[in-house]
Amino acid sequence: MSNTILRGDDLDAWLSAIVDEVPELHLGQVHRLTVALCLKRPPQVRQRTRSALFHLRRACMLASVDPEMAAFRSITAVEESVTAIFHSLRRLGYEGATDLGLYSHVHKSAVDPFLRAVQNCFATSISGVSLTLEFSGDTLRLRFPLTREDTGEVVWAYPEPPLNFTVDVNGQPYAFSMELRQIESAANVKSIVDHVRAIANKRNGILYASDRGVPQWDGDVLLFIQPHALQVFRNLTILLLIDQAPAPQPFVQQSVFAFLRMLGKVKPRVSGD
Repeated sequence: MSNTILRGDDLDAWLSAIVDEVPELHLGQVHRLTVALCLKRPPQVRQRTRSALFHLRRACMLASVDPEMAAFRSITAVEESVTAIFHSLRRLGYEGATDLGLYSHVHKSAVDPFLRAVQNCFATSISGVSLTLEFSGDTLRLRFPLTREDTGEVVWAYPEPPLNFTVDVNGQPYAFSMELRQIESAANVKSIVDHVRAIANKRNGILYASDRGVPQWDGDVLLFIQPHALQVFRNLTILLLIDQAPAPQPFVQQSVFAFLRMLGKVKPRVSGD
């Protein structure tokens, strides 16, 4: 059995069409620009980006005829977008990046709760500050407003590179532990790792029989695909913020250490407070 390798401009156009073809996913110009920039990145991340979009589009095509496989494809799309991030971290030489499992469903499933913890940290610690993204040519930039003391004029500040900062508590890089505990509590689990393993095992329950019977999808599978599509594009946005920088960025390195600490892969390098 041989595998056909999909490549080239025709494939990229086919993948980009997902923005226009599936209105239920609520995709628009921002997502189209994200796809366009990701497809210009080095092969290690570009091909995984293509794979993520390929699975996502297949999921939408299968939704009406094979909802179980459509759901499975949408999970695979998310995992491929995470694999693109892992490859980017390795390519740029982040310490600890080689401990990230390129083929580990648990590691890939752990990225979403970790990113939600980071988002919750930012939401509470810098409330009132609007962080936004701006496309400028072939670059995705992070920006936030500052008010000039002399004139009162609001101007935009652009960190360069975009993640060139750290989040510290008592002078130590923060591991987002409080936010992760909140996720544990909401999921009613003893540890975040238990929560992550449960997420990873969901993919098996979609396709494979158990002692209770054979799984059959109940309901509109697009309601399952839609949040996974948003995860894909969130991950591709993060990919761009990481991969466009020529060297490791402090906040990304902090996040790698915190992520590995969450999984128990390395000794703590960041504060748990």
